[in-house]
Amino acid sequence: MAKNSVSNIVEREMFDFKGNNYYQYFVRATLRGRDIKIQLAPKEKSKKAFEVLDIVFGDAQSAELVITPFEVQGENGNTISGNSYAIRTVDEDGEVYEVKVKPYKDCDKDLLKMLLK
Repeated sequence: MAKNSVSNIVEREMFDFKGNNYYQYFVRATLRGRDIKIQLAPKEKSKKAFEVLDIVFGDAQSAELVITPFEVQGENGNTISGNSYAIRTVDEDGEVYEVKVKPYKDCDKDLLKMLLK
């Protein structure tokens, strides 16, 4: 990867927490020449939200990261801009599966901001 770059591929890998197996979701990136992982999570913090992510991934270990810029005009005239994120897969029949996600922690959000300027 170049000095600063971010992959549009979300990967998942299993980890163990208190005897239970869970997936963590992340994109690989390079920032100032350093390889990093930026973790993503469902917009909701619930077991069901993670089940939806598992459905979107199906049997795959990777999926597409969809980044959509937005701009909203506030009542006071200020413009708020940013990006929304989703994970998307398409099955063999062309059926699209997609779920909205967010950076897992504030530091992940900061890393994405630095990379997507």
